[in-house]
Amino acid sequence: MPDRLEFRFLWNAAEHRRLFKAVRRVVWRRAWYRRLLPVGVVFIVVAEAAALAASPVPLSRVASGSLPYVVLIAFWFVLIRWGFPYLSARAYARDHQRCIPHDQVRVVTADGVEAHCVTTNLKIQWSGITRVIETPEFFLMFTGPACAFALPKRAVPDADSLRAVRGLFGRVLGSGAELLAT
Repeated sequence: MPDRLEFRFLWNAAEHRRLFKAVRRVVWRRAWYRRLLPVGVVFIVVAEAAALAASPVPLSRVASGSLPYVVLIAFWFVLIRWGFPYLSARAYARDHQRCIPHDQVRVVTADGVEAHCVTTNLKIQWSGITRVIETPEFFLMFTGPACAFALPKRAVPDADSLRAVRGLFGRVLGSGAELLAT
């Protein structure tokens, strides 16, 4: 493997939204609170069914009284699923206007990973990366529980360099970190 692998790509909003969803999916799988969501939904359904069965009020009044809450819950699901990725891409585009028209450069070395654009240089040492996860579109290098540094697979020109990067991840991160493919 060469001492330095450099990958270039142009940023786009659609890919940023997919990146946001990929990170959220990985984080959500590991989160302990994700197990509470089905319990909460079942609790709400059972409580609503019990209230309807015990209520002397006509069903139409109970349903119309519950409608705002159902709409609010649906709004939150829509916002979480599509709104947050859109807002994240929009904020990134606003905050990085000078970088976006130029190549985004990712460099993988034996010391760590780097990101370069016309205004910014960032270097993350391998000791700061806790896990690397490969998704169908990205390599996600996590520096915290929900914070990931991404390398889009479309920027990797051939399978040999992709395998070299995977080998470097496994060698450098060692047994203390996770190396997963999803």
